[in-house]
Amino acid sequence: MARLIKSTLTLEPTEYPHQIRAASALVILLCRDKLWPASSVRELDEVVDIARRKMVMIKSHYTSEARVNSRLTSDPSFKRLMQSLDEEIRVLESRMSDPPLRLPQNPPCTWGDFWAN
Repeated sequence: MARLIKSTLTLEPTEYPHQIRAASALVILLCRDKLWPASSVRELDEVVDIARRKMVMIKSHYTSEARVNSRLTSDPSFKRLMQSLDEEIRVLESRMSDPPLRLPQNPPCTWGDFWAN
């Protein structure tokens, strides 16, 4: 599983945004309770950092698309996507702080019940 997630995070964000976002979601979920099968904290930090960087690239790509197609900015589903990307990036960044910050009480807006303990 870890190998599959890592390989997915190496994909090109503009071509595979949904797959990378899914892999990043697994990183977020599995890092919540130290479930990631890492042999060291450094290895875990590297995976979290790669996921964060890829999510920032995906957000940047969608932001560029919105500049070209101004109708996207008024689309409620696009607004929710952008909000969720911000929230997912924030969770990944919180995992990288020293010590890790507490996770937000509410899930990213598009995650629904997956956040529940």
